[in-house]
Amino acid sequence: MKKTSLLVILLFCLSAQIGLAENICTSNVCEGMQREHPQRNPKKSHFDPTEFKARFDAYITQRLGLNKQETSELLLAYHQMRQAQRNNDSFVRRMLKKQQGTESDEKEANKVLNEIIKMREKNANIENDFYKKAIKKIGAKKLLQFQLAEKNFFMHEWKKFAK
Repeated sequence: MKKTSLLVILLFCLSAQIGLAENICTSNVCEGMQREHPQRNPKKSHFDPTEFKARFDAYITQRLGLNKQETSELLLAYHQMRQAQRNNDSFVRRMLKKQQGTESDEKEANKVLNEIIKMREKNANIENDFYKKAIKKIGAKKLLQFQLAEKNFFMHEWKKFAK
């Protein structure tokens, strides 16, 4: 009984403090203290894949210091690899979407999961082939620098997007 009474009193005090804070901040006292959300530029409110690709290409070119031929070959192969992987990922998403809201038996579920596993393995093979070809074209050191630059670019873009 004492624990229940204590809990009720604690909840009452907490709700009273929240209500008091809301009343204060809606008055003129907190007028300058409320955070304003920045208005987004309506022209920039959507993701532009062409612009993103151009920023990526420029970042990689600047970070690796490759010549034009190396850059064009590497980035062409990279974008082809990513497009093939996106196609496989889209296939997986479509398969999973078909399964939503349906009751699959064990045999059907196994079939779907095997297809998903095949697509994941296919993506890994596509990436491994890219790395093997890239090592031959630009060398292991520059490929490692490419991977680090790719990671840094995406981390930077993700942070920008999250703001």
